Amino acid sequence: DKVTVRIKTEPKRLTHSFRLNTWRDLPKGNLVQGLEQVLNDLDHFYKDDSPSAYNHQIKHLSLIHHFCHSDRDGTYLMNKGNLSPALSWPVPPQSTDHLLLFLLDLDGYFPHLKANHHPLWNSSLSSGQRIPMLLWANANLDRNLSELPEGFGSRVLKLKGKSASSDYYGLSLCNDYTQILISEAVRGVYYDYDGPCISKKDMKRQHRILALVIASPYASEIQFSKRTQLAYQKNLSISGHVAMFEKMPAWQVLKAIFNRSRPLDIKKEDPLTQKYFYSAALLRTIKVDAQTPLFKLTNR
Repeated sequence: DKVTVRIKTEPKRLTHSFRLNTWRDLPKGNLVQGLEQVLNDLDHFYKDDSPSAYNHQIKHLSLIHHFCHSDRDGTYLMNKGNLSPALSWPVPPQSTDHLLLFLLDLDGYFPHLKANHHPLWNSSLSSGQRIPMLLWANANLDRNLSELPEGFGSRVLKLKGKSASSDYYGLSLCNDYTQILISEAVRGVYYDYDGPCISKKDMKRQHRILALVIASPYASEIQFSKRTQLAYQKNLSISGHVAMFEKMPAWQVLKAIFNRSRPLDIKKEDPLTQKYFYSAALLRTIKVDAQTPLFKLTNR
């Protein structure tokens, strides 16, 4: 297919740094229950009138952080956008071996997908065809990291996927656009960060983005993350990018962390004495309207 791209002026922007909140004990349970508890904790945190809570009030992701905006006649891609947001968090607990980063769009809307294949399908996190999707996943970040600058995970919009960044201290995992983008013009394996996509048919058009950093005490988790990534890459090469959500490495790691009754191949480390902690923030996207400067990608 021939691809036509129309470019308009880049919108003026300000750089925002999103500070995640204090460390909390990560709830144990299945993935859905665990994430719901994290959201409940955040809800109570932001309702707090204390100065510390006020300092953590949420700002919006700007257009420069978006990947695309979909419409019936094609996909609108943000002008020079897809910049990963700047994130920071408090010094992790002493028991931390490494950090894991996950950015989830809780309000993803992709009607062409089989939602029943998604690990969070049929939960209160998703209704109708809303499918929580992973925008950014990185395993095994150095425990001494306290922030990631804007553009660390993505500095430019790239179609047909992109390779894992060499900037990472840990292991970059595929994000969900690898599964979602099925058109020949954009299909590929997408590593690192790719921002939210908002549909004009979606009445909300202002998605909730959960920024979640988990402090893991288990060094054995690193090997688990690498194995799941290699298995997924092998599956992609065989099936031609036809992969289910629950087989995405990031979803595998998240499910294993929340469901600690079957730990991540932990043998010598005692799961009863070691705890996971998390630091999180709930970001919101801006609303996109007809006046928004955009790329326009259409198949001819």
